[in-house]
Amino acid sequence: MNTLRSSLAWILFFLLIQKATANPIPTPLMNEVKIGSNGFILEIVNNGMFLTLDGCYLTSNSSTAYFKPGISGEVDFLLITQDSLLTPLSLDPAGDVLTFHGPAMDYVEAIIFDGDSSHCHVAPPLPGQSICLDLYSGWYYLDNTPTLGAPNDYLNAGGIVEGYITSLTGDTLQNVKISRRFGLPVYSDSSGYFALDELAIYEELIFQKTSYWDGYLWLQIWPDSLQTIHVVIEKLVDIEDPKNSSVLQDFQFFQNYPNPFNSNTALEFLLPDDADVELNIFDMLGNKIRSVVNGNQAAGWYRVIWDGKDNRGINVASGIYIYRLTVNNQSLNRKMLLLR
Repeated sequence: MNTLRSSLAWILFFLLIQKATANPIPTPLMNEVKIGSNGFILEIVNNGMFLTLDGCYLTSNSSTAYFKPGISGEVDFLLITQDSLLTPLSLDPAGDVLTFHGPAMDYVEAIIFDGDSSHCHVAPPLPGQSICLDLYSGWYYLDNTPTLGAPNDYLNAGGIVEGYITSLTGDTLQNVKISRRFGLPVYSDSSGYFALDELAIYEELIFQKTSYWDGYLWLQIWPDSLQTIHVVIEKLVDIEDPKNSSVLQDFQFFQNYPNPFNSNTALEFLLPDDADVELNIFDMLGNKIRSVVNGNQAAGWYRVIWDGKDNRGINVASGIYIYRLTVNNQSLNRKMLLLR
């Protein structure tokens, strides 16, 4: 993995140099931050922009604090604490944004502590952990052994994700391609098993196999950890039991509308005769999160609304969901996309 990261780092470094030639972009300042019960330690690296930090300031979601006068900006690894600020800065590791502002200029840089996939950041650090910057990619990762006052490293900053990939009918799937942002893809073996070693980031895994829908899974990888998951992907065609295909053709199951959706969506089906019906919703790991219909239904057209909540009445996260209609023990499945 170290060789792979080294190669990737040089490629990204080359791309950054090429981009900077046309439109100079300053090297990031905020290199590492650790938050504990006694406050925080922020490591700032010298990016050549600031002789001093006079006029610069930090903000969080709830407070603003300027740096004390006379702090040099030309220190390679400058450690900032509450004592470096004119006023205290409140910083919540469970969900905050730490932002560095340059003096009377547009230079702004932020670390987001909420695991927001759209920003490619990480979950809030656990006690003893720090958030580190990967200089070449611009992404942050978690480290169990902070290196405050020195360059960041990858020691104790990666974890292993392993798991099995199956279809909705429970069949193990071989040669599923698992792509990620760091590193080369890996493939599931004959038993559907896969394993990958990755930096402790909020990672997007993409599962791809011919004749199947692509599966997407956002996952926080924790340092020095092993996570085991079960991933379910769906065929491009409706899944059915070939022995009973004639029975399945007797009822109709339609694509939800709207799709994608952000608050509620309509699920429609047509029963030619009275039947025992179940309509359930599953996440991409195969967990049933909502039972929409369960019981005997008369023949007719049905339109039910799913409000994006689970069986406890809690809003589920954005993502791809599978909804399965079972009529007299025969099932069809479709996919929908929820965007909050």
